[in-house]
Amino acid sequence: MSVIETIIDIPAEHEKNVCGQFDSYLKKIERTLHVTIVARDGAIKLIGPEAMIKRAKSVFNNLVELSKRGNAITEQNVDYALSLSFTESDHEILEIDKDIICRTVTGKPVKPKTVGQKQYVDTIRKKMIVFGVGPAGTGKTYLAMAMAISAFKNGEVNRIILTRPAIEAGEKLGFLPGDLQSKIDPYLRPLYDALYQIMGAESFLHNSEKGLIEVAPLAYMRGRTLDNAYIILDEAQNTTPAQMKMFLTRIGFGSKVIVTGDKTQKDLPSGAVSGLDMAMKVLHRIDDIGFCNLTSSDVVRHPLVQKIVQAYDDYEKKDAKNAQKDHPRRFKIEYETELPLPVDHEKIIHDIIPAALDYEECPYEAEVNVILTDNAAIQEINRDYRQIDAPTDVLSFPMVEFETESDFSHVEDAVEDFFNPETGELILGDIIITVEKVIEQAEKYGHSKERELAFLLAHSMLHLCGYDHMDEEERELMEQKQREILESKGYSR
Repeated sequence: MSVIETIIDIPAEHEKNVCGQFDSYLKKIERTLHVTIVARDGAIKLIGPEAMIKRAKSVFNNLVELSKRGNAITEQNVDYALSLSFTESDHEILEIDKDIICRTVTGKPVKPKTVGQKQYVDTIRKKMIVFGVGPAGTGKTYLAMAMAISAFKNGEVNRIILTRPAIEAGEKLGFLPGDLQSKIDPYLRPLYDALYQIMGAESFLHNSEKGLIEVAPLAYMRGRTLDNAYIILDEAQNTTPAQMKMFLTRIGFGSKVIVTGDKTQKDLPSGAVSGLDMAMKVLHRIDDIGFCNLTSSDVVRHPLVQKIVQAYDDYEKKDAKNAQKDHPRRFKIEYETELPLPVDHEKIIHDIIPAALDYEECPYEAEVNVILTDNAAIQEINRDYRQIDAPTDVLSFPMVEFETESDFSHVEDAVEDFFNPETGELILGDIIITVEKVIEQAEKYGHSKERELAFLLAHSMLHLCGYDHMDEEERELMEQKQREILESKGYSR
C-alpha cells in the first residue's frame, strides 16, 4: 500500500468554516479516513494511503464548495460528506445543496440535506400521494411543510390542511383543563412550530383566520372532501386502518397529500394494526402513489441523534430476528382426525406456505388456514362443494378470484373483502388435506410422507394464487412451479 502526500488550497475566508472550531472537523476527517492532516497558511497537507487521500480530497472539495455557497458547515455536513466519500455518490452532496424549496421568515433556505431527503422531495413533486416513513430527525415532516407552503405561496393550491391523530388526547382529554381546542393544541404543536419558522407567526395567523391554513386532529377530516389543498397527515403510524382509509378517501381534485410516520414509535394499543403499515401493503402498486423510506443516514439533527437512531434500529432488528426464531410465523392449523401422521406437519406447513408466497411474489402477509382431516370428512366436503362423492387428497378454497395468476393488484380495490381488518393480512384461503391420502400416496409413489405433504401444500398454494390444471400447458406450468418450491426447501423424493 503506497503512501502519498498532496496539498489542498483552502481560501482564507472559508478556512475556519471548513476546518471547524479548534480544527475539530480536521480531527474527525483524520480519525475516519486514517490520514494525517497538517494545516498551515491556508493550505492543507494530506498524508496517507492513496485511496484514503482521494476520499479526503473529495470531502474537502465538497465542504469548500458548500462554504462558498454561504452554508455554515456543521458536524452533520462533515459526517455526511465522509459517508458519501465511500460511495460513488460523493458528488451528490453539491447537487442536493442546489435544491432550495423555500426560505424561512428569516431568509434561511430550506433544502434537502441528504440523498434520501432529496429523493423524498423529488417524489413529492412527481406524485399525488407520497408516504414518507423514517425515524425522528430525518426531516420528513419539516420538508413536507416546506413543500406545502411553497405550493401555497406559488398559487398551486388554495389552502393547506395539516392533521395528525391524537392518540394520547383520546385517552386523557377529560383530565386536561380548557376547551377542546386548548386540549388538542399540544398534540399539534410540532406542526405549529414548523409553520411559524417557515411562514412566520403573523402570516400564519392571517391565513389561518381566513381559513386558508387549517391545523386539526384527524377526526375532524371525516365527512369532508378536500379540493385544491395541500394535505399533510403527520404521525400516521398512530392511525387505525379505518382512519387511514377515511383520510385517503377525503382527497378531492387538485389536491396533493403527504403522509408521514415512524413505524418504530407507535402509540396504538398492543396488538392493534397500524393504518400506515396496512396502507403501505395495500397501495404500493398504484402508480400515482410514491413511497420514501428514510433511514438513520438521513438524520439531520445533532450527530448523536443519528447514532441513537442507528443503535435502536440495530437492536430492534436483532430482537425481531430472535423473536422470529423463538416464535415462528403461525398459520392457522387444525388437526381434525385421530389418525396420526408420523411427520412434523407444523414444520412442513411453515416451510412451504411462506416459500410459495415468496415464489409467487405475493406482496402481502397472507392468512392461510390448513385443515388436516380424514377420508370420510374430505369426501363429505367434496360431495357438498364439488358434487363428487369420493375422497380426494386435497381441496383448496381460494378467497381471492384472479383474472391472471398471482396478479394481486386488484385486491387493493376491495380492502374490506380481502384483508383481515384486525391483522392487515390478505385472506388467501383454506387448504384441506386428508392424512390417509398423504400416507397412502407416499407409499404408492415411493417417496417420504414429508415430501408428499409438502407437495400437496405447494399444489394447493398455487391454486390459492389462481393457478389451475385444466389443460396440458397449465398442468406442466404447475408441476414446474411445485417442483421448484419443494426444491427451494429441500423436499426431494
